[in-house]
Parts: sequence; C-alpha cells; structure tokens
Amino acid sequence: MNWNRRSVISLLLLTVLLLTLCGLPSPVSADGALRLSLETQDFIRSLEERILQAGEMVPDPITLSHARGQAVFPAAIYPASYDLRTQGKLTLVKNQNPYGTCWAFASLASLESGLMPGQAWDFSENHLARWSGFDNAPQGAYNHGGNATMSTAYLARWQGPVNEADSPYPDPSTPSALPVQKHVQEVLFLPPRATKLNNDNIKGALTTYGAVTASLYWNDLYFSAAANSYYYAGSTATNHGVAIVGWDDNYDKSLFTGASGSPSSNGAFIVRNNWGSGWGEGGYFYLSYYDSKLDLFRVFNNAEATTNYGRAYQYDPLGWIGEVGCGTNTAWFANVFTAQAGESLAAVSFYTTDVNAAYEVYLKTNFNGASFVGPLPRLPYRQLRLPDPGDRGQQVLRSGEDDHAQRYQPNRYRVRGGRLLQRRFLRTGPKLH
Repeated sequence: MNWNRRSVISLLLLTVLLLTLCGLPSPVSADGALRLSLETQDFIRSLEERILQAGEMVPDPITLSHARGQAVFPAAIYPASYDLRTQGKLTLVKNQNPYGTCWAFASLASLESGLMPGQAWDFSENHLARWSGFDNAPQGAYNHGGNATMSTAYLARWQGPVNEADSPYPDPSTPSALPVQKHVQEVLFLPPRATKLNNDNIKGALTTYGAVTASLYWNDLYFSAAANSYYYAGSTATNHGVAIVGWDDNYDKSLFTGASGSPSSNGAFIVRNNWGSGWGEGGYFYLSYYDSKLDLFRVFNNAEATTNYGRAYQYDPLGWIGEVGCGTNTAWFANVFTAQAGESLAAVSFYTTDVNAAYEVYLKTNFNGASFVGPLPRLPYRQLRLPDPGDRGQQVLRSGEDDHAQRYQPNRYRVRGGRLLQRRFLRTGPKLH
C-alpha cells in the first residue's frame, strides 16, 4: 500500500467534544437541557466585550483540575538533578523580542527537544504565531498572546511546523502555506501539581521525551540576577511561557532573593527562557519548586515524517474552547467523512481529559466494520494508528469507564448517559507573552 494514500481522521470536529467532569459544577440545567459551562460563558463574554488586548488574560474554558496530582508515568526513583543541556536534547536559545510570542517559542522548544538528539530541527515560531488561526491580523497575531493549546491546534491540523528558514522571525508577511516538516502524533497535557513537590510527572516527561512547556507569572521584581533565580509567591495570573529543561532538588533556597523572599525549602527547575543567550545563565534560569503560579505543563512529542499519512479529514481546525454537558461517564458519537479519493483509513485522533481514559473506536462502512478497544494513558491530544487500515466510511467513538472521559462530538451523534461537554477550538486558556 502506498502510505501517501493513507488517511488520518481527526476528531477535531466542528461542533462539540465530549467530556464528563464529575467533580465540577454540572453544566446541565434543572430540566436536563444542555447549557454552556461557566468557564465557557466567561470566555465567550470576554470575546464579545472585545477585551483581548495585548497583555490581558482571557478566562480559561478548559480545566484539568479534576486530574490534579494524578500520575501519568509509572512510579520511579529520579536522580537528585537532571539537565537536558548535558544530554544533547536542546536547540540553541532563541529570542522572542520585540513581541509577546513566548508561547510559540516555548511550544516549539518542547517539540524540537523531543526529536533530539537523533534529529536537529529549527522550527518557525514566526509561522506559528502568525498563522495560529486565532489572531490573524498580522501585528495582532504577535501581541495578543497565546498558549500551548493553540499550538496544539496548529500542529494537529498539519499547518506546521515549518522550517525557520522558510519563515524567519519576525515577519508578519510570511505566507500561510509553507512546507510542513512533521506530523505531531501526541501532545501531553500533564495534570496540575497537587503539591509543590508533586513533580514526578514533570521529571518523567523530561527524562522520557524532552523539554516541557510551562507557564508562570513573570515580574522582574522576583528575579535574582546574581543567581539567575526566580521565585514568586503571589496570586497574579500567569503571563509568560517557558520550557522546563531539568531540575535540581538541592538548589539552595537562599539563592532566591527577589521580592517574594526565599521559599520554604530547597529545589528548583532549570528553565529555558526566550530572551536570547545573553540573558540569565546563557538564556536559562532556576525556578523554585515553590513558585505559586507554575502551571500548564505540556509536552509536544512523537513527531513523524509527513509521509506517514496522505490526508487528514477534520471539521474543527481550531479545536477545543468550550463545554456543554448532560449526564454520566459514557458517551457515544459518530461522524461521517466523504473521501476525496480511493483511500484507506489508517488512524484517528482525539483528546482525552483523564489518565487511563477508556475508549472504543468503530470503523464502519455501511455500518459494518472493525473495532479497536483500549485504554489511553495520556492527556489529552493523541493520534491513534489503527491496527488494520479500514475502508472509508463512518467512525463511531465511545468514551467512558472513567470519571472524565472526553471525546469529540460530530454534527450527528448519539449520547448514552454522559454529561456531554461541547467544545470547539477558539482561543483557550491564559494568554502568555
């Protein structure tokens, strides 16, 4: 079979995603009708009021608080320190100046790191920032901020990554259609930390894949230039995206001398900034484990050659933005695509919002076809290669067996039980600059 004729179906669908959030306020009205979640209502209101100005944050329609503290990786004993700078797993430090594009730099730092040391790539942050699909006005695309969820949508729809040489930073005139270099198969959204020392998921991701995208609140008042260290103990929302590249459990707490003082105990992450190699320790700094706003841990990994599939069918190129809901943990939904040529279905892709979410995928031609059943141990975006390519036709996906099973929902669908949370991709999460 010619791989270039194989197709991947993406469940980034036009209308909805499925999610059950048993630990959250129900998005179902008293009469059982669907209604938008509070997070989504706040997000939509922010758009309607046109408050998306440079430097501002938007309400986050996505929450993974239900998964806080859940283990993604098997239990392990990690060394007291680890540094990707010594592992040949990092590209050169870059500089986002003069725009608020840290989120693009942090996302691609993770993707590039995950491909090393076997492959060394320099992907274009400029193209990601300009053509994320969320702020298409040339200058607005650079200063309205963004986040790794936006980067996920850009990569999942195969608009990128493209080479830096094809779209150098910063160039608002860069064209949309440029040669795509990789097809990203998985993006891990690590659960929030339950405690400041609940760091095994981050350590597992660093040692298994590479750099981890993260967000924090940045203000120079909390930076200690003498030690290139940073510690913030306040409650201001996150505003900056970086990449974690290592850790040191014994990093001396007394080296944090900024406005928040010293944290209660030792320990720091080694973090790559996006302000050039002349800043900090060659572009890096040490971030206390006890920083109050460190969050939104993402890992871009398993990027394959673009010859793996010949075409992607999808209805929602911008992905996950909102929630509506209706019941228990199991939901059924289906979607129909019309093939553009004689092709074999080779993979499907979708998001999950819990560790070990169970799923069943049924491939149907005239409602006769194969099935694929299994657990999915990651959060949330993943492309799933099917064991045997199926004929083009209808796909049905069942999600359930866990408290927070989420799947995309098409225009035509069946739901059994399940609180149905409707999602589309528009801007999601806090904007980072």
